[in-house]
Amino acid sequence: MRKTFAALAALSTVTLLSGVPAQANDKLTIAVGGKTIIAYLPLPVALYHGDFAREGLDVDVQDVQNGAKAVEALVGGSADMVYGAIDYAFLLQPKGVDIVSLFLGAHLSAIVLALPPDKARAYKGPADLKGMTIGVTGPGGAAENMLRIILGKGGLKLSDVSSIGVGSGPTAVAAMETGKIQAISLADPVITRLQVDGFVLPVIDTRTLEGQTFVYGGPAALAGATTSLDYVKSHRAVIQRYVNALVKSVKWLHTAKDEEIIAMLPREYYGGDKDIFAKVLDSNRNIYTADGRTTPVEQQNAYQQVIDTGRLPASQKIDIARIFPQEFLDQANK
Repeated sequence: MRKTFAALAALSTVTLLSGVPAQANDKLTIAVGGKTIIAYLPLPVALYHGDFAREGLDVDVQDVQNGAKAVEALVGGSADMVYGAIDYAFLLQPKGVDIVSLFLGAHLSAIVLALPPDKARAYKGPADLKGMTIGVTGPGGAAENMLRIILGKGGLKLSDVSSIGVGSGPTAVAAMETGKIQAISLADPVITRLQVDGFVLPVIDTRTLEGQTFVYGGPAALAGATTSLDYVKSHRAVIQRYVNALVKSVKWLHTAKDEEIIAMLPREYYGGDKDIFAKVLDSNRNIYTADGRTTPVEQQNAYQQVIDTGRLPASQKIDIARIFPQEFLDQANK
């Protein structure tokens, strides 16, 4: 992990010294690790609802393997933005790489730890997970990091289980259904698909405030739009239009009917099963922010989970205000 971030910092230095922005016009390349993950829904809504186009933006969404790959794309200069987990902003700041959170799409994690029905009914607490093979999106991703926190509450470490990457789509469903894994820590639409088919029951569910509070202490600044401070400084007008579009999209999500959302999205987002996706939408209605804003408490909870997963020492000084500028959101919400 340390070597990875050292490499990212080195790549960022090259980009910054070059003085050349990743894009010099109104085209934006957005890297996302799992674009169909339900917590990231404000992004495709802004794209397919036409909010980006109305703001004069030509947006290219690139779905990469996982969140770590998305960060590499940003720091390496092949992407202008990342949409996904924002915890890497805390991790890279001590390395001299300033990442800022422009918009918070979801303040509930929406990740679910689920077990086969027989194991779920017998589940008493995190200590029961010892020795299990547990599927996550990918190594170092948000799902695995949530698993770390849960294991810690049972006196366990990640090394006490076998954590394997299964992706965020059909491969994850297949891994559970074929018995390749004994438990799964993942977000929708995978979890609802497995629930409907009778393969799992949730034991810890951060689609709910109760589950979110158990894991993270309450709502947290977890998933949304981020970019480098360098890009913000050189593309302020473009950033403002980007944030405008995302704010419009998340507000529309709170008023839109299930059938309107489903009709707008390409088939890949709901896997051809509109009834299942309607259940996904219903289960995740409360995870999104009202207007893209984040509170100091949510920011602190996000920082704390980076410490709780052991990825950053508690003694490391972090300037949280540098990560969460408010000016673009203030303007977008006028």
